[in-house]
Amino acid sequence: MKKELTSILAGSLLSISAQAAIITVSDGDLDSNTTWTSSNEYVLTEVVYVRNSTLTIQPGTIIRGELPSGNAVYDPGTLVVTTSGRINAVGTATNPIIFTTAAIDNDTDGVVDGYDYFVDNNGTPSNTDDDANTVNGTQYTAGATFLDADPANSPLAPAIYNGDGSIATFTDASGDTVRNEYRQLWGGVIILGEAPVNTDVTAAGGLNRQYIEGLPQSSDAAFGGFNPNDNSGSLAYVSIRHGGAVIGSANEINGLTMGGVGFGTRIDHIDVYCNA
Repeated sequence: MKKELTSILAGSLLSISAQAAIITVSDGDLDSNTTWTSSNEYVLTEVVYVRNSTLTIQPGTIIRGELPSGNAVYDPGTLVVTTSGRINAVGTATNPIIFTTAAIDNDTDGVVDGYDYFVDNNGTPSNTDDDANTVNGTQYTAGATFLDADPANSPLAPAIYNGDGSIATFTDASGDTVRNEYRQLWGGVIILGEAPVNTDVTAAGGLNRQYIEGLPQSSDAAFGGFNPNDNSGSLAYVSIRHGGAVIGSANEINGLTMGGVGFGTRIDHIDVYCNA
């Protein structure tokens, strides 16, 4: 009996340890050297900047970004490696690092909870081009069910399809009919360096300095300079899924955005999937 009970307890502990802890990350959390481990999942609750430090991400780690919290608020979960920061995110072919959405689907109906498709710049609902309009949805709370519940073993499809191959539709929180596509559900990854750029500008306070599209203009969003060998770190065997945040009709964050990244930076084996 004692041996049997020990086996049951051991099995229970293994089950518990297999459940990754969820750690939320906000701006200001990455101002010192930090390591994200594959035993946890990380939720970016807003635009998060790596400043004056190195972010190391272990192979197999899952990072999720939230949708904006409201149509009047631009705070999509996004990771920004500033010119003063570095990233060391190197997965493997069989154990990649995965960035995906933190969108919630508590009723498991395949629709993002609280999904709201914004209107265009004139205040008119626009259901034909979600690339050009902000969307938002329910924010993460402890115990919530992720839409992309198991990205490592069961990747989320690009959309829900009808039998004829068309994309299914649903009614969003504002009553607009929208296509059930799984993109534009968080921000993305942005890497900024101090290598020369091909526009001679001083917009960001210095020659060859400018601001990256998709972020508020500040020193955290500046890139460019005179160091062609600038090193922003390493990004390899990384999958970036279901992202793409938009401001208005043209100012967007892509799956992977790079500005002024130098020769010292390693970028290879990158998958950008189902991105707006």
